[in-house]
Amino acid sequence: MLRYFSGLFLCAALSSARAEAQSAISAVRDSLKVTGGEMVIRNKSRQVQGFLFNQFNGATTFRKAGKAIQFTVGHAGFPVAGDSTYTHPDFQQKNIKVWRNGLLQHPLIVDTVAGRITFRPALVSQETVYIEALSTIVHVNAH
Repeated sequence: MLRYFSGLFLCAALSSARAEAQSAISAVRDSLKVTGGEMVIRNKSRQVQGFLFNQFNGATTFRKAGKAIQFTVGHAGFPVAGDSTYTHPDFQQKNIKVWRNGLLQHPLIVDTVAGRITFRPALVSQETVYIEALSTIVHVNAH
């Protein structure tokens, strides 16, 4: 009789317990699939402020998100009125967007090898310039 009650108690306890779903993880060759969960990658890239970038055929690398620079024409360390170029190493091999006084600058001449932007027309005194240098330019070869 004691067995009967202990078995009944165990069944009641298990049936009243909340069921928790678990994540399923499967690995096939070079792929890892997580179902119903979250995958966290912790490695040497911990200090990289950026994102995981798909290079090709599933190969990924961490890339820096980019850099934004804002200045007023004529302030120390930045172009002065009448200048038409601005060079910065963070502009090399990046996609560049430029706003002048809140308006998107277009067309724009950008030398991504040298990291140089050529403004047309030339910069004007006290003009506000905002430049975004976003992720590396990717060249895709069609096969």
